[in-house]
Amino acid sequence: MDDLKDRGLISISKGRVWMHDLIQEMGKEIVRLQDKDKDDPGKRSRLWKSNDIYDVLRKNKGGTEEIQCIFLDMDEMMKIKKVELHAETFKKMHKLRMIKFYTRKLIESPVTFYTSLESFPDHLKFLCWDHFPQRSLPQDFCPENLVILDMRFSKLEQLWEGDQALPKLKRLNLSHSKKLVRVPDLSLSPNIEEVILHGCESLIEVYSSAFLDNLNWLWLGHCSKLERLDIRSNILWRSSGLVNLDCCYKLETLLISGKTDVVQSYIYSDNCVYSDLEGYCFDWPEMTIEKDDEGDYEIWEDEETTVATSFNELCWLQIASCKSLTCLPAELFNFKFLRRLSLGGCSKLEVLPEFEETMENLKVLILDHTAIKELPSSLHHLVGLEKLSLQESFVDINLTDTAIKELPASLHLLAGLEKLSLRGCTIKTIPSSIGNLSKLLQLDLTYCESLITFPSSIFKLNLTRLDFEGCPMLRTFPEIPENIGCLSSLTELSLQGSSIVNLPESMAHLSSLRSLNLSDCKWLECVPKLPPNLNQVLAFDCPSIKRMMLNSCSDSEKGTFKLHLTNSQELDATSLSNIEEEAYIKINDDAYRSVFFCFPGSAVPDWFPHHCQGHSINIRSDPLYLCGGYRLIGFALCVVLGRENMDGTRTRGRGRTTRLTYKLGFEYDGQQMHFLYDHLPIQCSSYSDRFIIQDHTFLWKYRFDLASIGNKLFNAYNFTFEILDEHFRPLSFQSTFTVKECGICPLYTKQNDDGNIEEPSGDAVCLLDLDLSLVCNFVAIRHPSDTGRIAQINVRKIQFFLYFDTPLIGVQHM
Repeated sequence: MDDLKDRGLISISKGRVWMHDLIQEMGKEIVRLQDKDKDDPGKRSRLWKSNDIYDVLRKNKGGTEEIQCIFLDMDEMMKIKKVELHAETFKKMHKLRMIKFYTRKLIESPVTFYTSLESFPDHLKFLCWDHFPQRSLPQDFCPENLVILDMRFSKLEQLWEGDQALPKLKRLNLSHSKKLVRVPDLSLSPNIEEVILHGCESLIEVYSSAFLDNLNWLWLGHCSKLERLDIRSNILWRSSGLVNLDCCYKLETLLISGKTDVVQSYIYSDNCVYSDLEGYCFDWPEMTIEKDDEGDYEIWEDEETTVATSFNELCWLQIASCKSLTCLPAELFNFKFLRRLSLGGCSKLEVLPEFEETMENLKVLILDHTAIKELPSSLHHLVGLEKLSLQESFVDINLTDTAIKELPASLHLLAGLEKLSLRGCTIKTIPSSIGNLSKLLQLDLTYCESLITFPSSIFKLNLTRLDFEGCPMLRTFPEIPENIGCLSSLTELSLQGSSIVNLPESMAHLSSLRSLNLSDCKWLECVPKLPPNLNQVLAFDCPSIKRMMLNSCSDSEKGTFKLHLTNSQELDATSLSNIEEEAYIKINDDAYRSVFFCFPGSAVPDWFPHHCQGHSINIRSDPLYLCGGYRLIGFALCVVLGRENMDGTRTRGRGRTTRLTYKLGFEYDGQQMHFLYDHLPIQCSSYSDRFIIQDHTFLWKYRFDLASIGNKLFNAYNFTFEILDEHFRPLSFQSTFTVKECGICPLYTKQNDDGNIEEPSGDAVCLLDLDLSLVCNFVAIRHPSDTGRIAQINVRKIQFFLYFDTPLIGVQHM
């Protein structure tokens, strides 16, 4: 074998030997030479061609003594003809050691019996027969040499009457045999390693496996009528142990037995969830299992991430969704090789036993949707724990009575913890010791409806995102120390839906923060000077905000900036002035390639030199392209949208939207040039029902593609900014909003002595490099993303549009 491998004639991958075509043909030729007449396949030791197998099984009813292996692809046999076997089909095949009738499709077997099969050869070691059509195996069959018995999707009701000793059996697979009622006493098969009964929907009981020292894998998923199960404890003492109790809806009693004692755990279960293995995807999370080149198993979470390199690293027990389980045996936490334990969905489980010994191998503990009210004080014994999930740990019967109310002070001793999910828990606070979890990367606190406060030590963590969305009891935000070393990792902070009233001045210390979400903070009054490097501030529907101060000081590459501040009727004049000033600064800053502002306002800012009431404006003046030593590079554009219907009611228009477009044009050489003119359909977010209850100002930045239209701009005059309907016609429709005012402000950059302009730092600015899309449905402003293609189009066809999905006031999200 090694010599063939070195010569590249065979390879070993995923536990299989792969051979070169020449080796395969050589082996087949050796078998064909066994039939000297070349017309009697029954004289060959191995059969694999469907026609040959058909001739032997159908025409030569008794078979021959030479046959040792039959390997039948039933999918190919279906293309020829169905085979009807007789009772004595295998009678003369005394040397037969392997039968494999397999199919890759869930089909009915093309092999049937004219009369019941009487026997299999006693020397048979490998019996694999998908869709086996009989109700039981032949009664006269002596299976003492059988090593593998694999009959998936069979019509078996039982293997045979009574029990049979199978001393050499290592693998029993009767999965998806939906009529199977019982299996033999497995204690008569002391060498068995795998029992796979997945999908045996009629199976009521599996005999005790308490004396099966070699049993590693017990797969009983979807045995929906199974009521009792007794498994040996050493299956979980081994590093390779796996137990599958997927959807055992009627499982009432589970016994975990040892050699000298029995630990009993009574489970009255509606649903016990685990995963299936080899050829199936895991239910938690999505994982697959394959063999590697050495014959060991590998567990994959995706195409690139290996969870475990072999079953020697794996011992998983999942008892999830046992909705009547109220307690666990303490001995369950003595299995030293246990790596993953899932109790998720055990909605009546209130107490987690103490961990009496150090469990170095337990990496993942899932307690989602349980009724556990207190974590054990010995949690620190889980020294290897990397993931602890308590997502929505509540009593399912009463969703208002949440479970976890307090985290143990010893939580900080879980030095290896990387993920902590408390989503939906009823905790009121978080211990300050959480700041000592130096390896914690993910912390989920969303929808913790009882959370009142959290410690400032949380900012010591290496978190990139901190999310308090859906925490309505959260009213205070702690002061942020200036000297926190790990603070630089936090880039996203969401307080959406919280009851925060004031943000601290120390918010400015979050120097790496890029995105801040304050939407739906109904009680928020004060937003002090914000961190300097923010690129996005979302504050939809914040009616109580009186003060908001943006921060124009930044030493980072800016790129984009977006502010969405809506329905803030209490916003004071100072804050409004600050927002307008920041808009002026950012629009005039070359480093900001994309700028968008939406805020309450009824007028175009004063620094716009050209503005007028209505939906269009025309700058009638001498050419704007050159102004002193400066060259025109774009415009700041502004639209004020006001309400027609002032009662604030929603207008529901689920199936129809009216789009507003805008055009920018100029006159050149006596011709009217429209360089922005097109439709841009946008799929708006449907996560919320947003609408406007007051006038709002929308302000953004547009820059020319000088390479495409620079020559035309030199003598351009009479620039026009006009909002049109979706058919590029003047506005004439009735709506719940109106375009109250438009504004346009030319933007210039300094021209060098050689006539070239000073390019802004960073990436080159293209014609349509702005992303001005609003996140919600009441208005959307956007540009095409394919800027390279647009830039090469003739200047007469270079177009840009703004559209508004209407009804703008009181919109129903799609």
